[in-house]
Amino acid sequence: MTHRFLPSLLLILLATAGHALNFETGKWYDFEGTLGKTKIQLSLYMTGPGQLKGNYCYTKYEHKIQLSGSINQNTIALEELINGKTNAYLNGIVASDDTDHFDGTWTDSAGLKSLPVVLSLRAICGGTLENRYSDFFFTNENAVEDFMKTAKAAILRGDKNWIANNVRYPLKTTLDGNTPVTIKNAAQMIENFDRIFHPEFKNSIKPLCSCNLFTNYQGAMLGNGQIWINIIGSPVGKFAHRITAINN
Repeated sequence: MTHRFLPSLLLILLATAGHALNFETGKWYDFEGTLGKTKIQLSLYMTGPGQLKGNYCYTKYEHKIQLSGSINQNTIALEELINGKTNAYLNGIVASDDTDHFDGTWTDSAGLKSLPVVLSLRAICGGTLENRYSDFFFTNENAVEDFMKTAKAAILRGDKNWIANNVRYPLKTTLDGNTPVTIKNAAQMIENFDRIFHPEFKNSIKPLCSCNLFTNYQGAMLGNGQIWINIIGSPVGKFAHRITAINN
């Protein structure tokens, strides 16, 4: 079930068979797939009738590249901007048939190189153009994604103290992926770290991108929910990001 990308880029999704994917204002539409043989994520936001903004990234680099353009039925035209200059173009289609998707061809601005682009709709969520996490985070977008990126890196390098100090307790999870446990404090987290973040779990999060995280009332999640984060504290006082769930 669907949850309801490299220098400057013009994305044109041409009309084809199948029904158009209906974009609504005020929502983020997140796609994932490949550009050539490289995995990418692309997120689009309708700012007004026919107007789109967004960004995309190579998942292994976790760095956003900004997009701006328009949509007319199922034809989309986006320009990817780097330092205010156009660097490449993508022509393709957006449709909703068996799945919500678009397919196209990326071409550099000089017209010398072209690569196929194949993307599927991964998620739709709220937020604002300036901050997709505005519904529940009293902080900016970069802070949310930086925290998730830091948390992921800490798990992969085995930084038990950082993780123990950045979890909201109590935390329900499992040991070795199958034994339910409630971690009540930092000392217990450190003691059970290697059994919570076992090799299979680490391998599952290693390729995941911390850009454009899916969000809902529970917070923001990495991948398919392996890690959830939210905030603790009050919007009128001190608050901090914390790991709130580990689905291992």
